[in-house]
Amino acid sequence: MTTKELNYNELQELLQGCYGTESYFKHSLAKSLLYTDGVKTFAENAGGQGAYWFIDMVASNMNLVRYYNEKTQDNFFTIKLEVNNEDKSYSVKFTQPNEDGKEENLIFQNYDYTDLQLKDGEKITTYNFYLIKSYVSETEQAYILLLPSEY
Repeated sequence: MTTKELNYNELQELLQGCYGTESYFKHSLAKSLLYTDGVKTFAENAGGQGAYWFIDMVASNMNLVRYYNEKTQDNFFTIKLEVNNEDKSYSVKFTQPNEDGKEENLIFQNYDYTDLQLKDGEKITTYNFYLIKSYVSETEQAYILLLPSEY
């Protein structure tokens, strides 16, 4: 975690420097969830106290992710974290494209408050992530949480 809280633009600049990944980090409880250097950078620098809670929230939804993955046979999820700039409430949406090519909300949760950085002059600040099921070895599959710039 940084010693100085970054503003929204500084955080975005830091995250834009994340592409590819050198390391994967395994969630301590959801063993099938890995996350990248970029997501770790987000977790360490977003909000006043960091945002590891976001990775925990994704981990807490892994049973539903596996259910939808089996149902749709689609290994690619988009996760949108949207913050209301007025009251700092936020929502998290897990989506996949439907047969018409439009994003379908599969998992949707609302929360009362976050201290994530807000984009000035906007009503909603959005942070995007991908969650992809992939082989991590010849026999082992995992879900990898990553930033769009790391895809």
